[in-house]
Amino acid sequence: MRAFLDASVFIFAVERPTSNSAKLVKEFLAGRLEAVVDEEVLAEVGRFFRSRRGRSFAWLTTEQIRRVARVVSMDECRAEFETLKGQLKEGDRFHLAATRATKTLHLIALDEDFERFKEYLTPKEAVRRLGIVPGPSEW
Repeated sequence: MRAFLDASVFIFAVERPTSNSAKLVKEFLAGRLEAVVDEEVLAEVGRFFRSRRGRSFAWLTTEQIRRVARVVSMDECRAEFETLKGQLKEGDRFHLAATRATKTLHLIALDEDFERFKEYLTPKEAVRRLGIVPGPSEW
């Protein structure tokens, strides 16, 4: 399965190691899930961990993501980004545009703004689709 992973997936994976997000990241790091992210996801993850765990931890985390995920730039998805104008706030538009521009079927996040889009899955739904027993929470 190839999926766009929102910053919340990486954050919950670290902060809640038994979460469905952690199960997804484990699959991603093992190579059983192909991950797509955009530049904004890397920035969000970096900001979050810099404020909570320091600069070194933030750098290591974003570099690990960068090394194993497909990172999409705004230039690669600008046309899709423009078609979504007025439908989502800018950061979420970038995420959905990156998902569509790379022909990725799923966008995994915990964000009600994506609920009306066919690509959206919660971490719990994604874990279930991978054939893994999900935990009780959505994240």
